[in-house]
Amino acid sequence: MDLMTPDNIKHGLYTRVLGKEIIYYTKTTSTNDMAIQLAENGAEEGTLIVAEEQTSGKGRRGRSWLSPERSSILASLILHPDVDIKKAGIITMISGIAITKSIRDLVQLPAFIKWSNDVVINNRKVSGILVEAKIEKKIKFIVAGIGVNVNTSKDQFPTEIREIATSLSIESGRNLSRIYLLQEILKQFEYRYLRLKDNDFSDEWKSLSNMMGSYIEINTSDGMISGTAMDVDDTGALMIRLDTGQIRRIVSGEVSSQMIL
Repeated sequence: MDLMTPDNIKHGLYTRVLGKEIIYYTKTTSTNDMAIQLAENGAEEGTLIVAEEQTSGKGRRGRSWLSPERSSILASLILHPDVDIKKAGIITMISGIAITKSIRDLVQLPAFIKWSNDVVINNRKVSGILVEAKIEKKIKFIVAGIGVNVNTSKDQFPTEIREIATSLSIESGRNLSRIYLLQEILKQFEYRYLRLKDNDFSDEWKSLSNMMGSYIEINTSDGMISGTAMDVDDTGALMIRLDTGQIRRIVSGEVSSQMIL
């Protein structure tokens, strides 16, 4: 059975830091909640929290994250990156890269990163990322939470999101091993995370996103902003060219529409 137990995850997991300590729940509120509590109590770098089911899974902007029992990857990593506070957003970028690369390599599906914290297949959301940090003059810890719809069936999604959400099993036509996919995500994540700690981080995020050059609308705290996506800087902020020609730097927001030019 494809249970996300520590023994199952560690068998064949050849990472140096991530997943050396694994905390497993059959059911919890959210893995990020548990990870934050553990990090506050001094949990080590790379500690992985996993769950079979979440009762209060969290997405961005206070949304819930659907997680039918034993169908998804529900995991959070505790990290202690020695980077400038302004670059904390790079952890979201690394998460997106790791998930997208893992889906492409293992499942051979055309996954793309949707700024800033989603992974999509055929324009439907298959994965979400929620990065939370505790900052006291510098970064005390970061929790990187990821959710991937692996074997969720269409009828398990609420009616209102069936047209905008998907799973790997829906897209591939077969059930998949959550263990193998999580192991690959951890491997891909660690490779880039260790490079970040050595101040060596490439801009591969852009090659895994289909947004660059597209005309987009973004819902921000300042209201709706539209323009052409031009770049993502080294902090994870999105650079767009407004209709006026001005370049605007967007730190946070949600892309509500995208048109390929």
